[in-house]
Amino acid sequence: MVTRTYEVRIHGCLMNVHDSERNAGLLDKAGYAPVADGAQPGVVVSSTRALRENADNKLASNLGHLKPVKHRTPGMQIAVGLHRMFSSLAGILGFPP
Repeated sequence: MVTRTYEVRIHGCLMNVHDSERNAGLLDKAGYAPVADGAQPGVVVSSTRALRENADNKLASNLGHLKPVKHRTPGMQIAVGLHRMFSSLAGILGFPP
């Protein structure tokens, strides 16, 4: 059996570290393993709390770098975790506050 691997990438403030550790724990419980240094993960999770300009730019850049990797890697998954959305961001995205 092949073990699925993951990498969690953090964008934004230090509070995202805690959220990302929780995400990693959930992936571990689901049978995934952290990717070894230099290896290509099967799942990349980009974690942020709010899309402020700096975090937004880093996330967009990261996703841009992942696009060709995704095309070369069948089955690779990319996830974006937006933690604790602020009311203003929820409004921008069209969700109720």
